[in-house]
Amino acid sequence: MPKLMLPSLEVIEEGRSYLKSALVLEQTGGTNLWRPACVLAGFAMELFIKSFLAEDDSELADTVNGIDIYSGAVKSARGHYLDELFQKITPEWRQAILDTSERLSPGYPLEQKLAEFSGYFFNARYGYEAASIGIMRMEVLDVAEHLERVCTELLTKVYKSL
Repeated sequence: MPKLMLPSLEVIEEGRSYLKSALVLEQTGGTNLWRPACVLAGFAMELFIKSFLAEDDSELADTVNGIDIYSGAVKSARGHYLDELFQKITPEWRQAILDTSERLSPGYPLEQKLAEFSGYFFNARYGYEAASIGIMRMEVLDVAEHLERVCTELLTKVYKSL
């Protein structure tokens, strides 16, 4: 069975693509694009957190000359709320995330920010619904960028230790 390193590079890369898309929307300057930018940033943060919850989901595709060949895939915990997902991460990884956040930006209240923007992906997608987040805060993009830097730092440490 293939070994999956945490945080998962594949999941982080996917999160980066959503974050970059959010930043492009923000930079166009149109306020009608702010909600989609915030939703994408919220989804990017969800993926960054899920990179620490990833599991190998490969399936044996074939065996050739006694060597197992797998069709690779990754899966992760279900859920959309950032604070709840963060609590599902092992205590060791949670502490590493918080320590890295603190080192990169002393005093940055990462857990508080994850709680504040917890539902930005799930509860802001449909602005016309009564239960939707009414006023979007563009700060969510800054939080997503910070979390991406934390993931990059931890990812670099994991791969350097190999």
